[in-house]
Amino acid sequence: MGRMSAIVRALLELVVPRECAGCRLAGRVLCDACKHDLLGLTVARIDGFTCAHLDPLGVGRAAVRAHKMRGERTLTPVLGETLARSVRHALAAQVSRRVVLIPAPTRREALRERGVSSVGLLARSAAHAMRASGIDAGVSDLARLVRQPRDQRGLGSAAREANVVGSIGIGLPRSQSQRQALLESVVVAVDDVVTTGATLRELRRALLAAEILPTGAAAVVSTPSVDAGRLVSGLRTSVETDQRELR
Repeated sequence: MGRMSAIVRALLELVVPRECAGCRLAGRVLCDACKHDLLGLTVARIDGFTCAHLDPLGVGRAAVRAHKMRGERTLTPVLGETLARSVRHALAAQVSRRVVLIPAPTRREALRERGVSSVGLLARSAAHAMRASGIDAGVSDLARLVRQPRDQRGLGSAAREANVVGSIGIGLPRSQSQRQALLESVVVAVDDVVTTGATLRELRRALLAAEILPTGAAAVVSTPSVDAGRLVSGLRTSVETDQRELR
């Protein structure tokens, strides 16, 4: 399905020219002006745990959507660098150890349609950008869906929370040395877009259940619809609970 979609896109481009994901200007998938706007977005820190770029004009969300829904892989490097910036902010000064990014898992139906995990691609691009800047970083696809949630689009905060709760499990490495290396690393949960924070909270819950304490969480962008007060309160409570449980 993914390969067929790529062929269809290539044929369509012969007839319909590409347009910018941000402003719809014909020519490139992301024009220079929108790329400048994307790279200039401000990173917001939510209670010292989750970091993402504020996206008031929606250019970041549009780029992520084009990458995810339309398979615009030329956007991978710029979105990966944007995610890397969010990760660096989430880490603050904690970069002396290896950093392991754990991407949120993709629904089976979406994976069939797209042929690849968009979040996984962005996580790997972010790790590459971090290594280029001197940070030892990698990606581990430990998170998997143990229950298939509904598509989150169109759901409110409470419905999103209920939709994903208990849906993620963690498959630990088989060898003791790999498990030990993971435990000695700085672990960061990553996603492409933060809307209510439900997915990253569920991913953090799953990591804690596997006795892995995530240092932070990061996403490419945060949507304007995020209920910041609720998210801060929820993350503060979760962080305090996490610390008590792992003492």
